[in-house]
Amino acid sequence: AALSKLERGHLRDLDDVRRLLAAGVIAGGELRRLFDAILPEYERRSVRADPARFRAMLDEVLRPAT
Repeated sequence: AALSKLERGHLRDLDDVRRLLAAGVIAGGELRRLFDAILPEYERRSVRADPARFRAMLDEVLRPAT
C-alpha cells in the first residue's frame, strides 16, 4: 500500500506514508528495499511509468523532517 501511495505521489498519499513510517508500521529501510525489489518490473510495466518521479517520492518521505 505504501508503494502505491508513493507512485501516485499526491500530498495526502505522501502524508499517509509518513504516518506509517512514524507509527512504525513500516521501516524506512524496508520501504527502500521493497522499492528496489519492484523497480525493474515497474519500469517495464507501462510507457507512463516514471521511475525517477517514483524514486523522488520515496526520497521525499524518507527525508528527515526539518
